Amino acid sequence: PFEALAVVQELAEGGYIELVNPVQLFQLGLAAEESGNWAKALSLYQRALERGLDDFDLQFRLAHACEMTGQKTAAISRYLEFADKCARDFRFDDTLRAFHKIIELDAANIPIRRRYIQLLSKYEKKDEAARESIALAEMLHESSRDDEAIRLLKDALKVCPDDAALQERYAALCEASGAA
Repeated sequence: PFEALAVVQELAEGGYIELVNPVQLFQLGLAAEESGNWAKALSLYQRALERGLDDFDLQFRLAHACEMTGQKTAAISRYLEFADKCARDFRFDDTLRAFHKIIELDAANIPIRRRYIQLLSKYEKKDEAARESIALAEMLHESSRDDEAIRLLKDALKVCPDDAALQERYAALCEASGAA
């Protein structure tokens, strides 16, 4: 084994071989992704990140590769890192895209869904905020958390006062729970 290392060292010193740089690792990851080899893509993306590549596309692809290899918790964590980075850099569409992916992976994550609704409202996506508020209110209602659901819908109505579906769901939930 030491003889092999000496040969590799000699080839490197002679300029015949060189380390793959982080950009090349990323490109190799893309090729692995295109061929459907998600485990290899994940490994290559992780190595590119470890070697210092700080690229928005890398962050999202790393999260997606975690998702595609069944690493749900890691994927959620990576998507959240990506979303936070995008929010800091005013990349609003990418921030929302990452939150949407997190919700696809973990629809029952109420804190994430609340944060997503806040972002939708902040970024003037009122129709989407209303739809997401109704969906989350339904989830809360099914979990017998009507007070939370009513508060959520009441807050959503402050942002989207003219949304008929939101008004209707709020009234129905208030009536069903006996709230005024």
